[in-house]
Amino acid sequence: MRIKFFVATICLLTSMGSFAQSANQKYSLNDMVLETVSQFMDIPYCHYHTKQLQKTMKVLKSSADEEMKNAELFHNEGRISEDKYWQTFYMYTLADVFDKFYSSLVNKSDFEIPGDSFEEFWEKSALAFKFYKKVICSDRNITLYEYGYDKFRVTFAYFNKPLMNGQDFNMAIFNLYDNSGNYVTCDIGGNMYKLIQFTDDEHPTFRNFVKVNSITKIIKKSY
Repeated sequence: MRIKFFVATICLLTSMGSFAQSANQKYSLNDMVLETVSQFMDIPYCHYHTKQLQKTMKVLKSSADEEMKNAELFHNEGRISEDKYWQTFYMYTLADVFDKFYSSLVNKSDFEIPGDSFEEFWEKSALAFKFYKKVICSDRNITLYEYGYDKFRVTFAYFNKPLMNGQDFNMAIFNLYDNSGNYVTCDIGGNMYKLIQFTDDEHPTFRNFVKVNSITKIIKKSY
């Protein structure tokens, strides 16, 4: 697990900027957030383990919130460097993404985050741990992705928000069909990824979606 953690850390360093800490900051908040992510990626199929990580990340996210507030204040006052500000921002965003993700798996709450945050933090972390990525289907502005390995799989939907007739739209409602012809209806925000389903040792049911129908309704954004 430590080897995988090291590899994932290097990948995150390369793709997201410097998470490096000084030699005397052996157990920094950065380290603990990364460790909590790596522990999930090692055994994502154990729901009890996920519940424990969700509790840990909730505490870390609270600390990250405080650090981010201080970083914004100090940055505006010119009291910290650009590098330090962005280190804090990346750590805060990683904690935020996985706090929401764990809560979705444990509490069945919605997991819907902006596309850039998902791709930069969740997806790159998963791929660094050898999760496979599969595009299930793509129809108009909706694309379904499946990630996973071994006993854990997860499906996400992405809505590429269109600009129609010069008007900005922020939500789509669409139907996902499985290979038996049954479907579920979902709504998703523009340029957002949404968790549709997952499977682990306590949630064995997993539907094989094969089709997304045309968007049935688009709700105009109100200002």
